[in-house]
Amino acid sequence: MPEIFGCLGGFSPSPGLLPDMYRLDGEPDALFKGKLTAEEMTFPEVYKDKTFILMCSGKREEENAGIVPILMNDVVTTYQKAFEGNGVKSECYIVEGGHDYRAWKSALYYFAKQIF
Repeated sequence: MPEIFGCLGGFSPSPGLLPDMYRLDGEPDALFKGKLTAEEMTFPEVYKDKTFILMCSGKREEENAGIVPILMNDVVTTYQKAFEGNGVKSECYIVEGGHDYRAWKSALYYFAKQIF
């Protein structure tokens, strides 16, 4: 809904939007087949310059995420590359911590500074 929301913050975004997510052992993960292609990670042209996207993750997400061991930092950088490849401005914010409130608290503070 880019016509309503001009800012999007993904705090520890889930893998699975794009295919080819890889496990810590380097093998493709069958659980994450992808809902979109990289070309579909975009916005209508009119909103591309009017939307701010921030995706963050903790440096040690995979230690306590409680999910299949995916390199979570790879998730945010993969999503960012897809957005940037389609001309949508986005930013990654990798912080100390794991999949918990300490990382999200830092990310929320950074996000709020960017949008206000």
